[in-house]
Amino acid sequence: MLKNRCTSGFYSGVISEKIINLASDYTFERNDLRYGIKLLCKAGERAESYGSTKITEDCLY
Repeated sequence: MLKNRCTSGFYSGVISEKIINLASDYTFERNDLRYGIKLLCKAGERAESYGSTKITEDCLY
């Protein structure tokens, strides 16, 4: 489910499978899909503020 959101929410190549898996792990720990969606949204905003075209692990925290 979270991967589908990434596919429709980000351009191709912006987020890697590794980052999606990390976000999925955090989401699973919280047992709340909304948390994962917000996490990815914030990560995208951080990447943009860093001037990056890719979401990295640093963007998740």
